[in-house]
Amino acid sequence: MGSVLLLLGKASLERGKALFFTSTGAGCAMCHSTDGWQQGFGPDLAFLVKKKDLRHIARSLLQPSEEIKEGYTTQWILTSSGKVVTGLLKAETGNSVELVQQDLMLVAVDKNQIEEQQSQRVSAVLLFGGLIAPRQVADIAAKLLQGPGGK
Repeated sequence: MGSVLLLLGKASLERGKALFFTSTGAGCAMCHSTDGWQQGFGPDLAFLVKKKDLRHIARSLLQPSEEIKEGYTTQWILTSSGKVVTGLLKAETGNSVELVQQDLMLVAVDKNQIEEQQSQRVSAVLLFGGLIAPRQVADIAAKLLQGPGGK
C-alpha cells in the first residue's frame, strides 16, 4: 500500500477515469457506481468518495476481501448434478435460493438440488476481475478522490 501512496502524487485522473469506466481491465463501473444512483452488482462507492480517505481506498482496491460490505458476501453452491453457482444472495424461500450474478441475472437454485452451500469471505472483485497494479490503484484512487463528476 505504501507504493500506492507514493504514486498518488503522479496519478492521472484521466487514466483513473478510463480504468474505472472501461469494459475491460479494472472496469469498476461494470459493478460499482460513485453517485448513489446506479444499482449494480457491487456496492455503490459514494461512501469512499465522501470519506476521501486514500488509505481506505487503496486498501479496498488492493485487498478487497479485507472488508466486505454487508449483503455483498459471495455465495457458492454445488448442485447434486455437479454444477457450481456463485453470486450474491438475493432471496431464500422454503424451496429455493436466488442468487444475483455479476451480469445481474437472477439464478434460482432448487433447495432439493443443493449438495453444498457456503458463504465465501472472498470479494467478488477477486472472483470476477482480479488484481490491479499499484499505479492503476493510484489512478483509480485519484478518480475516486475527485468524486462522481463526469465520465
